[in-house]
Amino acid sequence: MKYIKIGDMSTIAGISPSGLRKYEKYGIIEPEIDPDTGHRVYDGMQMGHLLNARRFRQFYFSLDDISDMH
Repeated sequence: MKYIKIGDMSTIAGISPSGLRKYEKYGIIEPEIDPDTGHRVYDGMQMGHLLNARRFRQFYFSLDDISDMH
């Protein structure tokens, strides 16, 4: 399986790494930990969850609301 590093994920989504951590805090995305490096990595499914959540944010849904939908 192909994984996306946190920096690449944040660039693609247009959000800072600390912003990604907010989405993690609300359970909207769930990174895996690379056993070799200990860094967060994401798969395509997590990217999809994040991009969908970002769309909802454009319509002023809160992260709590989005978390409840997830």
